[in-house]
Parts: sequence; C-alpha cells; structure tokens
Amino acid sequence: MSEEIANALCKTTVISTGDFKLASGRNSSIYINLRMLPSYPEIFNFISDKAAEVISSMNVNVIAGTEAAIPLATAVALKTGLPMITVRKPRQYDNRSLVTGVLDREQKVVLITDIITN
Repeated sequence: MSEEIANALCKTTVISTGDFKLASGRNSSIYINLRMLPSYPEIFNFISDKAAEVISSMNVNVIAGTEAAIPLATAVALKTGLPMITVRKPRQYDNRSLVTGVLDREQKVVLITDIITN
C-alpha cells in the first residue's frame, strides 16, 4: 500500500488494531474495513481514483465487487469505464447465481473487496 493511501486511510475510522480472527481461520492484528469509506467522500474519491489508476494499467475487462464492496467497485468501474459485476456469497436458501451482471468466460476480472488484513 502506498504511503499516500495509508496516510489517507489514517484520517478515517476504517483502520482497527487488535486481535482479529479472519474467515480463513488466521489471526490478524490489523483490520481495514473499506465499507466505511463512503462516510469520508474526499478520501473515498481519492482511494477510488488510485484503484482506478492501478486497474487501468491491468489487462482486465470487468470489475467485480463483493456485496459489501459495491460502492467502491461502482466508483472504480465508473472511473475506468469498465463494466461491473457483483459476486454474492453462496446462500443455503436460494439457487440464484453467485454473479450478478454480464460475464463471459473469456473475460479477465479484477475483484474489489471490502476487507484488508495483514
């Protein structure tokens, strides 16, 4: 993570320190919850600009966002001009697709999620 992005995130409440048990079972001492970014419009705009810059240099066709990262994925998709899909968590009670949107097998996808850990 660039120092510029780290400094921007430090101006928000998205960074927590402590002992966090991750879904993978691993522990982490840092938890960055990007779901909070829309509460900070200037920093949200800055972070989405930086993400769009990086993604624009990649050879991808589609932006994918996890359900909780829809705001950030949408902002990046709008800034890059790339189409966006949403990746859903599997649920026991429905048989709907795990992907919402148009995606062809040949397309290359970059996934934007809402959580960063060490």
